[in-house]
Formats: sequence, structure tokens, C-alpha cells
Amino acid sequence: MAYTWTFNLTQTSDIGAQLSKASWPQVAGQEININLQFPSSTVNQLVPVVFTIASLQGLMMVASQPMTILTNDFTTPGNTISLAANVPIFWGKDQGIPVPGFTVDVTQMYVTSALAGRLQFKVLKN
Repeated sequence: MAYTWTFNLTQTSDIGAQLSKASWPQVAGQEININLQFPSSTVNQLVPVVFTIASLQGLMMVASQPMTILTNDFTTPGNTISLAANVPIFWGKDQGIPVPGFTVDVTQMYVTSALAGRLQFKVLKN
């Protein structure tokens, strides 16, 4: 089964003028959807997820509160990603830029959050 994400990006100015607009599809064979609620004072909560950088076709992360994600090992993480509250990160392979935040293959993630909040993490991969 193929999964298709369509990225739609619109940039506007503070006076409402549309400066640019783009749209492109991203297709892959597998989709991972993580939608978890964390209590306040969460420290290094294990989130089982596995993907390789080479397999990634799309990525989306958003947290309702500031959160930190560590990959693979919480004492010597492969990557450390700091998410601001309600500031999504979207990435599609066809953008031609490196995957934001990830430089190594992921075998698991650990989430830390001082405040209670929700993490949405979605991966499109082959």
C-alpha cells in the first residue's frame, strides 16, 4: 500500500499579502503515527519507533508544550531535538534539504517535558 502526503506551504506578510505558495506530494510505502499525551515532569519516557535516515520520505513533529526528544540512548543520544510549543516541523524528501534534527538512524526515542502536553510525530518511510 502506498501512502501519500501532500505538503502545502503558503508564505504571507504581516499585511496579508501572499508572498509565495508551493505544494508537492510525497509518496512512500509505510507511515508511522505517534500521538501521545505526557504528564508534567516527564523525564526520558521511552517511545518505541524505528526508522533509518535513508528510508525517510517525510516527517512531521509538533508538541503542545516545549519538549526534548533524545534518540537511541538518553545518556549518549544520537540526536537531541528541542521542540517549541505549537511550532511544527515538516519535512519532505523532495525539498532537497537534510532531515531537520535527525542525522543518525533511530532505534527509539526518549521524551522529556516539564509540562503536561501532547506529542504528534509522524514518519513517511520506505
